[in-house]
Amino acid sequence: MTQTKRIKKTLELSKPQTAVLNSVKQRNLFMAGVGSGKSYVAAPIPIRIGKQYPWLRGFIGANTYSQLSKSTLSRIFDVWLNVFGLHRDMDYVVDKQPPPDFKVYGSRLKKYDNTISFKNGHLIILGSLDNYSAIDGTEFAYAILDETKDTKELAVKEVITARLRQPGMYVSGSAIYDQDQFDRYIQKGIWDYKTIQDEKGEDREIIWNTKRECIVEGYTPLYIFTSPAKVDWINEWFGINDKIQEINSRIYSKTDYYYAEHSNVSVTICSTYHNEKNLSIGYIENKLKDYAHNPSLIDMLIYGCPVGKSGGEWFSRFDRTKHVKKCQLEEDLPIHLSIDENVVPYMTMLVNQFVEIDGMIHWRVLKEYCLENPKNNAESLGIEFAYDYVGKINGLYYGGDPSGKNRSTLRKGNEHIYDVIEEVLQEYTNSESRRILKKAPSLAKCRDFFNKMLNGGFKYIEIEIDPSCKNLIADMEFLKEDAKGGYKKTRVTDNITGENYEKYGHCADAWRYQGVIAFPDEWKKQD
Repeated sequence: MTQTKRIKKTLELSKPQTAVLNSVKQRNLFMAGVGSGKSYVAAPIPIRIGKQYPWLRGFIGANTYSQLSKSTLSRIFDVWLNVFGLHRDMDYVVDKQPPPDFKVYGSRLKKYDNTISFKNGHLIILGSLDNYSAIDGTEFAYAILDETKDTKELAVKEVITARLRQPGMYVSGSAIYDQDQFDRYIQKGIWDYKTIQDEKGEDREIIWNTKRECIVEGYTPLYIFTSPAKVDWINEWFGINDKIQEINSRIYSKTDYYYAEHSNVSVTICSTYHNEKNLSIGYIENKLKDYAHNPSLIDMLIYGCPVGKSGGEWFSRFDRTKHVKKCQLEEDLPIHLSIDENVVPYMTMLVNQFVEIDGMIHWRVLKEYCLENPKNNAESLGIEFAYDYVGKINGLYYGGDPSGKNRSTLRKGNEHIYDVIEEVLQEYTNSESRRILKKAPSLAKCRDFFNKMLNGGFKYIEIEIDPSCKNLIADMEFLKEDAKGGYKKTRVTDNITGENYEKYGHCADAWRYQGVIAFPDEWKKQD
């Protein structure tokens, strides 16, 4: 019988890849340009965990079985062979019952479809996330997801994370422990049960590491590998949006990259250049030529920028690094409120000021109110605003959606939105405070007008949006344009209420109304 020659190479990792592999956080994101070696760094994870904890099960998933088989697993299998010397059908089998000499933990599975079985008994479940319901009923100790930019939020945050519950690994500080260590340290009192108060003031029992003076948690890591695609839920989940300036200051480099840890997550973002030595000669240069027509694609697919423009954005000239900055209330200037009367998923009001400095008008959006049920009404908007700004209001104007003059978004009776606002805020208003458009402005005309404003077309107008206005910023970044210049409607369904609504555009509408009201002369010149 011919023996298969085992050839092993050194696992050569870039600094960003090493950062991902060394993380002991529960949720780990590696976002990088195309050809950055995402699958290469994913490959050692099952080997490392499977060797030390063979009785635990893992999961590897992609968006389709075709992507999983032809892209994700193909690259992982190459690394297993060339780096670790592991041969398919000798050291592990795929989609078949393991041979008799393979170790088995627990009872054998009825079927081994979509399963990788290792000789030491370690199992990895394979799954397509476009059919995530098929994953129900399984549980695993770790998960690796590839190109998650194309995956539904529900599949990851509610299905995959719910399956990550197989016990057996524990983390405390920067160290990982197995079940035997856990039991031994509990028995010796090195780890002990402790009651603490959480941020809500409620008692919560934890396990405390008395030597390291830190908490002990069950360790069920999730690894997400993806190229950027302006996926708002990924950016929000990993706290990326608040760090854009810092990220951009580091990723546009052939040597530097972004790495951060906070709470239970780690984030690694880097350019394709970090993996250049493993790519074909001229690969990056050819990609730069391919994307030359769209610099935003270069930002995303070469440099890994998580908020680059993917094409078709309604606010095409919005730039987070330029337009998002901390805005302070000027208490000697009036406040302008702009309202959108939609109530699902929330009713919206923006707090604006117009501050003149050296001949420039700084249009500042200080705060957004996006009140959900049961507060999605005009009365609650007025009450919340008055509570936050009491003693700071020196003149008040309000307006916005012309349909708000209709009896469509009520308080508790048959009242207009603006009548309710005026009644609640009557202490601060006068006969000149109400500023409502006669008709809703054309979306196509607004697109050109506001992109001109964002791009500095009106040299005396500067747009500034406070970073707390997360829904408005999301509209600016993710709202798409349809064929007629309007909004391309993205509709979602609330899993609890069953309500169907437009995901983006509500804060954008309030912002548009305010701009048309505040700059009537400039608006007229657009005709």
